[in-house]
Amino acid sequence: MKHAAKRKIGTTEVEITRLGYGGTALAGTTGPSDEPEAVAVIRAALSHGIRYFDTSPLYGSGLSEHRMGAGLRHAPRAEIVVSTKVGRLLIPDASAAGGGALPFRPDFDYSRGGSIRSFEDSLQRMGVDRIDLLFIHDISHRWHGSGFEAALARATAEALPALVEFRDAGVIGAIGLGTNDLAAAVPMAAHGGLDCVMIAREYNLLNHAELLRHLAPVCVRNGVSLICAAPYASGILATGLTEGATYMYAPPDDAVRAKITNLEAVCALHGVPLRAAALQFADLNPLVSSVVAGLRTEAEIDAAIEAFNYPVPPAFWAQLKAEGLIDPAAPIEAGSLGTTGGAERRNPAA
Repeated sequence: MKHAAKRKIGTTEVEITRLGYGGTALAGTTGPSDEPEAVAVIRAALSHGIRYFDTSPLYGSGLSEHRMGAGLRHAPRAEIVVSTKVGRLLIPDASAAGGGALPFRPDFDYSRGGSIRSFEDSLQRMGVDRIDLLFIHDISHRWHGSGFEAALARATAEALPALVEFRDAGVIGAIGLGTNDLAAAVPMAAHGGLDCVMIAREYNLLNHAELLRHLAPVCVRNGVSLICAAPYASGILATGLTEGATYMYAPPDDAVRAKITNLEAVCALHGVPLRAAALQFADLNPLVSSVVAGLRTEAEIDAAIEAFNYPVPPAFWAQLKAEGLIDPAAPIEAGSLGTTGGAERRNPAA
């Protein structure tokens, strides 16, 4: 089944399954209520052929990494790709506990020393001896506001070279940037050193034009893959316009509601579930190595796998373009954008 097929990350030898498991679901808020339940969900993903697992120190202030490690502890490690992130250190703080999170306060730190410490802390939280893919996390205007340029500069000057040294020494297999901000993704992909960008918010059925115009050409030139996170846009592209549905964690505005209504109409005409359209739209882009979804239960894993493998007719994608529901430049056939395979990774400027 195609969800378990693998694609390479950039120009590296690291291969990940086309459907990945997102560790936000393990953070203790809306996902599994305890560790045994979390372990069961991870093992269900494994039993269905998923072999790429992503987490972060941010998720539950370390809780997701602990649960990820427990769930993968007896899995065939050579078959699995595990990713986590640097850019924050977890500082003990009893007041930070709550909502399932552990008693640690995430503080931003893109320094060389902070990146190395974050990496080493993650190894211990997960109980593993290596990380296959390591991201620099959350350089964005949303998180840093007026300090965005300073955060980007420090991550480029300190965090990225530290990770390049790790990769060159074989300590990690690949380097990524995890962000929802094209203002960070474009210059870092152009700078050199990255193998992939995990992008949230900026590549889904509802929002993708700016990425295709600004980030995709840079990725093609520099041998950088994309990993598409949040393909359901926090839920509305899985559920449609149901009560309580959210678009990027907020109630949908009138424009989003109108577009969902039109998407659902085309889905109904072609017999395509909206969830299937959301996952496969991202997967059709040949720059995308994996589509990562935060799957909270075994039922959600089953639904995602069914949707990923659902037979979507070419006429469906053609009609979406004809009605202006997806951008004219959006790839709707495999290989239609170009791949990273012929590009060479560009090393960071000295």
